[in-house]
Amino acid sequence: MPHKLMPTFQYYSWGDDSFIQNLCSLTHLKGSPVAEMWLGAHPKSPSLLVIDAQHEALDKYISERSASALGSAVDVYEGKLPFLFKLLAAKEPLSIQLHPDKQAAEAGFAYESKLGISINDAMRTYKDNNHKPELLCALTDFTALCGFRTHQEMISIINSLGLELLWNSFVNFAANPCSITLKCLFTEYLSTNEEQMKEAIGKIESYLPGDDYAITEAQAMCCNLVKHYQLDRGVLAPLFLNSVNLSPFEAIFIDAGILHAYIHGAGLELMANSDNVIRGGLTSKHVDIKQILANTRFAPQPAILVGTDSSTPNLHSYNSPASEFKLSLLDLDANQLIHTYSKPMIMLCLHGSFNCSDNIHIGTGEAIFIAASEASVTLSGTALIAIASL
Repeated sequence: MPHKLMPTFQYYSWGDDSFIQNLCSLTHLKGSPVAEMWLGAHPKSPSLLVIDAQHEALDKYISERSASALGSAVDVYEGKLPFLFKLLAAKEPLSIQLHPDKQAAEAGFAYESKLGISINDAMRTYKDNNHKPELLCALTDFTALCGFRTHQEMISIINSLGLELLWNSFVNFAANPCSITLKCLFTEYLSTNEEQMKEAIGKIESYLPGDDYAITEAQAMCCNLVKHYQLDRGVLAPLFLNSVNLSPFEAIFIDAGILHAYIHGAGLELMANSDNVIRGGLTSKHVDIKQILANTRFAPQPAILVGTDSSTPNLHSYNSPASEFKLSLLDLDANQLIHTYSKPMIMLCLHGSFNCSDNIHIGTGEAIFIAASEASVTLSGTALIAIASL
């Protein structure tokens, strides 16, 4: 049978001081940062199932009955729940980061484990052996950096801001823009010293905006990041990365090797079941430049906006290329039969309330886990429901 699912929360300093608190009625935490709500079975912070008024960790529950809990998804990720569902609320910018592909994750995890580095060691880069493609669906206006700009746009921005002499390798890149010269330039950028940073920030702040939107946008983003991170090299990332602005319910897909940073806003994150984050700046956490350079795709990559399939009028499914997860939004206004197709589901109520199969009431900010062994469930009520499945 379905079970109510109790989330866990992450209290990172960049978290918003009201969004998750209001959604989940965490009145005692208003005014303090709550960055993420996790719904899933990752061992770092597994959610808790409510079973006969008792709590059981979702990862433990699945490990003891993987066939019935996961159904046809049992072999997707070693008998574990293939996806991790989060709600993210950023008041301040997150780190410049990327996620490794499956091969790199397995090799990196094995290597650091062989070295005896504890999973909880702050200097460890690979927390598990899985890749982490992810989809972000905005719930508010949402700003991010994602993927390299076109070569010509990078060249134009750096020249216009008077930074063409800051890095020696820029000359080669401007003359012959390609993945090799971009990697050389980006490698040098990641070793920019304090005096160079001061010079660059001074020129950026003194630039008088013109008619070119990309240059003005990059300047404004750099200046915003300086307010939070001063001389951190990451404040210059907008010179290289696309700025992305999402309206509520617009979504982007981020694959392995794509540099990105979430700047401001709240959204749903659905990803493969992993916590592998390789950071390159804008953070006090461990920065691993060697792994950033080894895993980055050095090619222009516009943000991948994800469309929806609306074959059912009130059910909108985002067309993610990932095999581990699928995100849908259900606008419930009566009774509706939902089929599991022998796959697990997590449902999060974003607004209103609903009953699941008449015996479990789910209010705003609450969630439910539906095992694959449930052929279908009947939902009743008036609610906006986010559904994580495969």
